[in-house]
Amino acid sequence: MNQIVRFGIMGTGSIAHKFASAVPLAADAELIACASRTPGKAEAFAAEFGIPTYYDTYEALLANPDIDCVYIATTPNFHYDCIMACIRAGKHILCEKPLLSRASDTEKVIAAARKSGLFLMEAMWSRLLPSVLQVRELVRSGELGRLLHMESHFCFRNPPTITRLYSRELEGSVTTDMGIYNYDVTTFFAGCAPDQISTTPGVLLGETDTEGNVLLHFPGDITAYFCCSYRFHCKTEFTLYFEEGSVRLEPYFLNPERVVITRSDGTQEIRNYHFENGFEFEIEEAVRCIQAGRQESEVHPWAAMQESAAFFDRVFAAWGNPWPEK
Repeated sequence: MNQIVRFGIMGTGSIAHKFASAVPLAADAELIACASRTPGKAEAFAAEFGIPTYYDTYEALLANPDIDCVYIATTPNFHYDCIMACIRAGKHILCEKPLLSRASDTEKVIAAARKSGLFLMEAMWSRLLPSVLQVRELVRSGELGRLLHMESHFCFRNPPTITRLYSRELEGSVTTDMGIYNYDVTTFFAGCAPDQISTTPGVLLGETDTEGNVLLHFPGDITAYFCCSYRFHCKTEFTLYFEEGSVRLEPYFLNPERVVITRSDGTQEIRNYHFENGFEFEIEEAVRCIQAGRQESEVHPWAAMQESAAFFDRVFAAWGNPWPEK
């Protein structure tokens, strides 16, 4: 019988609610504690989800010897300190995306995790979905010939009144908040990092990027384009083009309900998917890795997290709004 992995949550915002709802759907996982620095929030969160223990400090959470793994659900500006605190406390880590917004910080936490022997993974849930994994296998199979091009949009009208998204202090950014999905899923299907990145000027509000349009080139002459934006709404679809057809993830490529395969002879195959939450697959991946004594996931390895952070550095430098060093 596999050992149950017991989770604690740092932060009790909206993403923590989705995670807490997913834990009962995941095999061998149990949520036993939560913490918030805002008085009363952890208590209310624990009551909502039937969590037996709650704390008003992260330090108290980390002192709980029964917690095996911590899910970090704070805003990105706190991720580095929270990850390092977990490592010092000997806790495995599943951290909400982006793991970190700077390549230099990403290298530091990975080095610390490697030395500690602990598991560390960015909670890039889309990679772990059965639908996305099956599309990757379709790419690898060569059934539709060589992969040639990919396109995706992730755009929602998010006005500046949603202050978290536009706060430079909280590391608000359309690229790290939304564009990370475009970039990560694109590189996941390509099977490698791009060898060339081009971009139009970023659309900024002050120093916060609100829209990005990016072109990628991969070895083997695979090309890709994506757009992420807070300025307007559009279909959030992802399309892959092959020598002998196309594949479209719709209507929401982060968690597609349908995968439409269109072959060059005009025939179509539609694969339908339904998941109660979607986060259960990333939780199960963390559990499997911890049970097996692995420090990183083969599906979402440390190298992928480093590549995303290096991508952020590159486009922000091009747009003239690089993150200040901490």
